[in-house]
This record gives sequence, structure tokens and C-alpha cells, in this order.
Amino acid sequence: MKTQKRRKAVKDYLKHLESSDLLQAVHRARHKATERLYDQGVTALALLLSETLTEALEQPDRLSQRLIRPSR
Repeated sequence: MKTQKRRKAVKDYLKHLESSDLLQAVHRARHKATERLYDQGVTALALLLSETLTEALEQPDRLSQRLIRPSR
């Protein structure tokens, strides 16, 4: 019969961690998160632009009316 190994927790690694390692890991994680948020923002703007262009090409009269009388 196999014995199950206990999953290691952060406290198991604390004696091996150095503060510089931890700070570098936090910095890398923050950098990755910032890049992802930036990418999501660019993606959202691209989707908005594509929807607007699609609407302008499919229904130019409707877009012209919106430019003249914007909805409130």
C-alpha cells in the first residue's frame, strides 16, 4: 500500500528562502500582472474600435445620426 505524501506548504520552504529571492519573485509577479492588465486594456479598445467600424460599414446612416444627435 502506498503512503500519501503530505503536500508541502510555504512554511516548509521558509528556512531555504532568502528575502532577495522573495523580493525578486514578487517583482516578477507584479510585472507579469501589469503586462496582462495592459494587454486586456488594449484588447478591450481593439474590440470597441472593431465594433464601431463594423457598425459604420453596415449601417452608415445610423452612425451619422448618432454623430449629429448623440443619445443621452
